[in-house]
Amino acid sequence: MTNSEEAGWIGQWSPGIGDPTIVGWLTVALYAVAAMMCWRAALECKRPRLKKTTRPLESALWWFLSIVLWFLCINKQLDLQTAITETARMLSHRDGWYGERQVYQQMFIKVLVLGGASCACLLLFITWKMSRAIKLAMFGLCLLGVFIVIRASSFHHFDVFIGSSVLGIRWNWILEISGIGIVSLAAYRRLRVEARPVRTQ
Repeated sequence: MTNSEEAGWIGQWSPGIGDPTIVGWLTVALYAVAAMMCWRAALECKRPRLKKTTRPLESALWWFLSIVLWFLCINKQLDLQTAITETARMLSHRDGWYGERQVYQQMFIKVLVLGGASCACLLLFITWKMSRAIKLAMFGLCLLGVFIVIRASSFHHFDVFIGSSVLGIRWNWILEISGIGIVSLAAYRRLRVEARPVRTQ
């Protein structure tokens, strides 16, 4: 390895601003807004409109979403997935399997797809009797999760795809912001339902 490859804390990675562009900071702001909306949705789940049997679990899921989104908000600029990628690269060089990395990357993608599908089925089962809003929010979370983990894998063909653009907009922006938008829309729908006055007999 060259000295330039060891310039950071972990390989080429060091804590700092990972994406100082306008879109990067916009994404950070969208993560923060979505996290706050999920936090409000978690509080609103205590209102009597929801069924008592689903109220505590749905509230917990909104709290979970809020925590995850706050972490992703911070990580957007901290870029911890690059640190993980650099660690894997350094280990592959040390252990002598760097030349076969594409085989492991392909295995990783297959495991990811299977794991993502399993998590989606589990979330569908858990939220089956809950509101449509939480189902939509979990779909958005799955979309974000798959995008982030595959992005962290540095699989060449996927990097080429998300690095490309349509109408001047890069696919990685479209995928990430779409996931955030779906979660925000779901939280908005939950808050809008709870804002309606409860009709009394």
